[in-house]
Amino acid sequence: MVGRVQGSLVSGIGLFVIGLIFFSPAPGWPDSGSSSLDLRTAISRVAKMNIPAVVHIDATRDEELLLPSAPFDHEPLLQYSFALPKNSSGKGNPQGTGIIIDEKGYILTSYHVVGGAEKILVFLDSGKNYPAILVGCDPKTDLAVIRVSAEEPLPCVTFGDSDKLDVGEWVIAIGRPRDQDPVVSQGIIRARHRIGVTDPGTFKDLLQTDADVNNGYCGGPLLNLRGEVIGVNSAMVSEVPDFKGIGFAVPSNAAVHVSKQLIAHGKVKRGWLGVRIQDVKPENGKTGGGKMGVLVSDVIQGGPADRAGLKKDDVVIAYQGRPVDGVASLRNAVSGTAVGEEVLLVVMREGKEESVRVQIGSAEELSRILVPPIKDQLGADVRPVSVDEARKFNLQPPQGVMITWVDPRGPFGQVGFEPGDIILEVNGHPFKNIESFLLFVRSLEPAQRITIFALDHRSGQKGYVQIRMK
Repeated sequence: MVGRVQGSLVSGIGLFVIGLIFFSPAPGWPDSGSSSLDLRTAISRVAKMNIPAVVHIDATRDEELLLPSAPFDHEPLLQYSFALPKNSSGKGNPQGTGIIIDEKGYILTSYHVVGGAEKILVFLDSGKNYPAILVGCDPKTDLAVIRVSAEEPLPCVTFGDSDKLDVGEWVIAIGRPRDQDPVVSQGIIRARHRIGVTDPGTFKDLLQTDADVNNGYCGGPLLNLRGEVIGVNSAMVSEVPDFKGIGFAVPSNAAVHVSKQLIAHGKVKRGWLGVRIQDVKPENGKTGGGKMGVLVSDVIQGGPADRAGLKKDDVVIAYQGRPVDGVASLRNAVSGTAVGEEVLLVVMREGKEESVRVQIGSAEELSRILVPPIKDQLGADVRPVSVDEARKFNLQPPQGVMITWVDPRGPFGQVGFEPGDIILEVNGHPFKNIESFLLFVRSLEPAQRITIFALDHRSGQKGYVQIRMK
């Protein structure tokens, strides 16, 4: 059974128009017996092709799972209508959808569905169900991979290239609620590269669609009319005035990269370039020679970019042969590159194009490079806040960095900071991971006075403290 088709078309288009819209079949599309297919037939065909590879997932959690901040965390109206719990926590028996990505039984789904689960049960389209094990998870993208051991090869999906998606392109979402037929909705891609949808500690480059993507769809596929998965449904905003049918999906290229890393390593190893960047704007005096790009505002000494000869005020206009059209474009390209891989950057330097080859480093390398000078600068050492510590102090991970050592004569020691205290903000700038904290502190001037918002580990109280940098 195809499942019920639900959702609404874009504004102003009636359902009767569906049967009148035609497109040319993509290469490899099954012959329909005519030179074109109507959209109604295309949606039905895509659903039939992919429903066997879409599963329902039941997960049992004995303890509360603290999840990354939800999309629109800093937009109150949209946060109000967001489908996930506002406190981003989960307990009990969460349910969701998964995508079989390999006939051996690997299944891609949402982290918030299976993260921290004691038991995971997967229900197939065939009616069979299997227990599953957690292979790995990545809270930053809200993705996870689980695996079942079936007696026979399982049907699996085909992934498309999300970089080739166009705004306005038709897409189809599939979800599988428990004890119900699979559900299908259609819509269009309303936007790509949605920046600022998630908090600084999570994946920022999402697809936005008006296809109906409620909680039951989370972890399920978003497909193009060729039947290829071009996104993994992550979240939706329910219908409220001016915000009807806003759904989000992790682009397929990012999802494929994350799933391969999880299967190979159980975690995601993200690339690091070793630069601070900002969008090219007329007011900063850099134009990239009339081309899109990003300005290198700082190069981390000893980092990959520094070793390769990248310089402050270079404008990066291409990465591995692809144009760089903004900060998100470069950041996501780098984080999706394997650690140790050599990449080619094209930069504008003093009005001329130059090529620079860089061997991509890792986030761990950033800590090794920056921790010693920051330790001397602050008179303190820090590390990430664990999930258990976040739970103890009622924090929403990832949030803040914990002090592990204090020099009584240093800036932190002189104002009374102790090991165990948690730094939440500096000069109003919140921190979601140790990398962003180290980079921010590195940008501060010697003897600069700063205001720190911190949590006292003894009392659990939060407050502001002013210190002068060394």
